[in-house]
Amino acid sequence: MPGGSPSEELFIDVVAVAMLASTLDTASDDMSAAVNVLGSISGQDLGCAELDRAAADFRDRWQGGIRKIASATDGLAVALTETCDAYSAQVHATAAALGAVGSALPDGGDSAGNAAPPPARPPVVLLGDF
Repeated sequence: MPGGSPSEELFIDVVAVAMLASTLDTASDDMSAAVNVLGSISGQDLGCAELDRAAADFRDRWQGGIRKIASATDGLAVALTETCDAYSAQVHATAAALGAVGSALPDGGDSAGNAAPPPARPPVVLLGDF
């Protein structure tokens, strides 16, 4: 990877991903509400029977499509939330393990007596250019 090793470039901005998950969750709720509104619209009494059938068919296809999109959006929001939770837990576990190793060394340094380096900024994963 340009500019460094893969481990140097992989990080997650947990706050931004959590905000994205929340936005997707809201969008899923809005789509579900739209499906309910479409369900209350009747394709009858528009005129001729052919127009009524076409309107009902349109409504049914849109409801099905919106349901699928809402379900996928909801699944993505849940997966992003779970990813953030797992990432945060791993960062804390790694920090605790490093803290335990550091505290086992004399004066918090390495075995050669060198001082421990300052803690690195926690990585943040970039999910692409938005």
